[in-house]
Amino acid sequence: QLRVAQVSALTANVRMIRLEAVDGTPLPSFTPGSHLTLDFQVGDQAMQRKYSLISDPDGGAYYEIAVKRHPKGRAGSIFLHDTLPLGATLEASAPISEFGLATEADTMC
Repeated sequence: QLRVAQVSALTANVRMIRLEAVDGTPLPSFTPGSHLTLDFQVGDQAMQRKYSLISDPDGGAYYEIAVKRHPKGRAGSIFLHDTLPLGATLEASAPISEFGLATEADTMC
């Protein structure tokens, strides 16, 4: 479980949401390109959405995600922009990396 610790506007349509462990424990590190899957409720509809982590991959006290508001979407971004209160608790997966870096790739010159 993660708690909404800070919300700030990055642009008119993009919000940064800082998430911390509810119990205050350090969060696991992750690899660049990782994301979180968040579970939350919008009215009577259960939502599950993936958001890229934009914070320091070495982990620590918090994770940050950026959420673009999509007025014609399925209501998840609108909820995270307009309704999600500071201090709210969200269910979240551990960081997931589905885009690992290829270490065997040739170097470009």
